[in-house]
Amino acid sequence: MHELSLALNIMDIVQDYLEKEQASVVLELELDVGVCSGVEIPALQFALDTSKTNTPFENMVLKINRIETQLVCTECDLNFRAKQLYDPCPQCGQHQTQTKSGKELQIKSILID
Repeated sequence: MHELSLALNIMDIVQDYLEKEQASVVLELELDVGVCSGVEIPALQFALDTSKTNTPFENMVLKINRIETQLVCTECDLNFRAKQLYDPCPQCGQHQTQTKSGKELQIKSILID
């Protein structure tokens, strides 16, 4: 379960931010997680929830935004929503696409006190 190591890395990043801002408590943490990022959102949420006991994260509200996969066709320039990274373009059928969103795992916002 790599979500536990992801959760611990996220907490380390936020802890560094807390120290930099001379804060002591995380009130809210908002994450963007792409559908095709390889991250299981329920497992990440569980890992964060179980790792926050007796830490500055203990009472934080966790918000996870599920980011849909958006591709752009390099042949006809169509932007489209996809279920997988390798879906063909629905307009021209080509498989040459670039990913606009859906692979990210990022901290969107942190509310501290």
